[in-house]
Amino acid sequence: MSAKTTDWDKVYRTARGYVLSRVFRVMKKEAYLSVINEWIPGKGNLLLKVDCHEEARDLGSFLKECHDRFSKVVLLDISLTTVKDAVRRTGKETGTFWLCTDVRMLPFKNELYDVVIAPGTLSYTDVEVGLKEIFRVLKPGGILITSVLNSDNILYAFAKFSKDFVLSMTHGYQRQTFEQILKKMEFIEIESRYIFATMPLWNRPALFLEKIKMAEFFEKCVMTGSRLLKKNGWLEKHFSWLVVCKAVKPKCNKNIF
Repeated sequence: MSAKTTDWDKVYRTARGYVLSRVFRVMKKEAYLSVINEWIPGKGNLLLKVDCHEEARDLGSFLKECHDRFSKVVLLDISLTTVKDAVRRTGKETGTFWLCTDVRMLPFKNELYDVVIAPGTLSYTDVEVGLKEIFRVLKPGGILITSVLNSDNILYAFAKFSKDFVLSMTHGYQRQTFEQILKKMEFIEIESRYIFATMPLWNRPALFLEKIKMAEFFEKCVMTGSRLLKKNGWLEKHFSWLVVCKAVKPKCNKNIF
């Protein structure tokens, strides 16, 4: 389902929207900080982050770390409620700019950003249209770091058709399939890896754990599970919830638009 027909403000306000952020927080932040440090060489001028959910909920935001690497950070989200809450929680820090817009229609000139980070957004929209826009606004040699839902996960099919979860509106991708999509959009130097995180089936239990103050213990169990899964390739492939990728815009490329 496209972002155009989804009320993301309504989704954001629900308890499940909170749980989605809560249970992904530790794994997602750790994974993204790891790949940012590994995949982004040195410091840059302009960073675009597509999706403000972590900042709005104050759950797993790596905004501070981004400011350590970039002089200006632009954050956008399709939900105005999310943007407003993000601004309220993080404050008007120097060098940070906020915008409510759609990744499929980025209001920026060509070749503006050094790096674009899109943590999960492309699973909730038209992936090729979103990637075309990201490709357009990246500078030659610019880096995209993004993640999508892993459709090889054995629980994905069940969660996908669950009427009680936001995931029913998403698109999952196999690791190789998503790499092929990036190549089709003319990105190069593509690398990818799995991120283990708790499944949407944990929605209601996670709410309960939050109420009884056991969420932190739950997250430690998730971290332990992640380390165990990485020792077995089959388990990692079929139980990891996200695929995170790095791709580079060629310094010399033909115009595909």
